[in-house]
Amino acid sequence: MRNEEKKIISVSFLILIAVIAWAIVVNINKKSDNSAQNVKNIKSVATETTEAQNKTTVKDSNTTTAASVPMKNDNDGVPVVMYHSVSDNAASSQFAPLRITNQNFDSQMKYLKDNNFTTLTMDEINDFLTNNKPIPQKSIVLTFDDGYEDNYTNVYPVLKKYGFKATIFVVADAIDKESNYLTSAQLKELQQNGIDIESGTDENVRISNLPSTSQLESLKDSKNKLEALLNKKVNYVSYPFGSYNADTLLDAKNAGYTLGFSRDGKWTYKTDDKFKLSRVYISPQHTEADFENRVNNNNY
Repeated sequence: MRNEEKKIISVSFLILIAVIAWAIVVNINKKSDNSAQNVKNIKSVATETTEAQNKTTVKDSNTTTAASVPMKNDNDGVPVVMYHSVSDNAASSQFAPLRITNQNFDSQMKYLKDNNFTTLTMDEINDFLTNNKPIPQKSIVLTFDDGYEDNYTNVYPVLKKYGFKATIFVVADAIDKESNYLTSAQLKELQQNGIDIESGTDENVRISNLPSTSQLESLKDSKNKLEALLNKKVNYVSYPFGSYNADTLLDAKNAGYTLGFSRDGKWTYKTDDKFKLSRVYISPQHTEADFENRVNNNNY
């Protein structure tokens, strides 16, 4: 019996050692798995932290970029520049007093780009004037009167080249009728590509010479024609030759316009009458120095 007891004790001891060894192995494996998971979790947290930091950096960068552009919402004034025709064609003397050369126009746009000017749409200048919405300090509005064909062939490519916005005030009755003026197809393309098409009244005449009823009719007809053609609201008008009287201002408002532009030769201010806003005229007689002075100096 004694030998059998010894055998039983020996076997039990061996079993105990085996159980202890198994427990140790299981515990080691568990710790190993936990360590691997911890490493994985640490890597995941590190990755998320890095991504969050990167996003924050991008956000901060964008904020810095936006903040680096000086803004204004005061009454400093904005130069609304007025052009007509841009062409090297000397064949037609009719438009010669209104026409600047392609080279001069490109040079003027390059100056604006190189000197960090921001071009505004009509809606943007309206928001500034009427709603006090801030705009970049060096803002400018580019406008073209009458709607000459070279606004499409010569002006449009230069505007695209420099990434500029602009507005063309179109004489509605000339569309598809006169060879030197923009066609319906051209107007649609321009409007679809960031060039705002607005009203230059229905006929290219001194509207102030017309009776009030005729002025109102011309203002309404132009608005209706352009809205039907372009499938959009037409809210802004320029008066041909910059000519207007008290009836013109009232009729423009009654016709449904929001702003009206003349060419009185100064910058536009919030305190100005919204239906006789001034513009800075650029003609063939103006030198490069004249242009730079007019867009930088409100007392030119």
